[in-house]
Amino acid sequence: MDLMSTAQLLGNFGEFLGAVAVVLTLVYLTVQVRQNTQAIRFQSGRESASLVADLATFLIQHDVVESQIRSLGSDPEKVTDVDMFILENILFSWLTAIQQDYLEFRSGLHTDDWWQSKKRVIGSWLSSEAPRSWWKTVGREYFTTDFAAIVDEIIDGEGGYSYIEKLGQARSDTLSNSS
Repeated sequence: MDLMSTAQLLGNFGEFLGAVAVVLTLVYLTVQVRQNTQAIRFQSGRESASLVADLATFLIQHDVVESQIRSLGSDPEKVTDVDMFILENILFSWLTAIQQDYLEFRSGLHTDDWWQSKKRVIGSWLSSEAPRSWWKTVGREYFTTDFAAIVDEIIDGEGGYSYIEKLGQARSDTLSNSS
């Protein structure tokens, strides 16, 4: 084999190794992107759960607020301006977080099953008269048109239970069982 043939062979071998390196790099980057996407999904879900936990902690730590929220489901005629102010701020904060969840779902970050669970929560929270009335008259104006349409569809077709009414019932059951 002469010098030119050897050089040609080494050149071909170098090109082959370069092509293999490119393929391996692409495989590596594909794995990294998938792992990064998974990490972002988990982080986003964790943040969403943390916001709900913060709201629950707030309600637990503030008996007056919890009592006012329970009264919203049991007797809408007795709802005061203060009650509505508290309700509005809680619902606005919570629905802002849920809207972000929806935007992440729509962009492909979350699965359909994950979003369906969020829709059930929306339906339960907005099934009582006072929260539903707030949404229909004031609340929907704070959110994107797409998200507002989704929430409207959820509560118009809601056949579930009222979270606020169930919360009041659970408290009553707990109190009657402890006496």
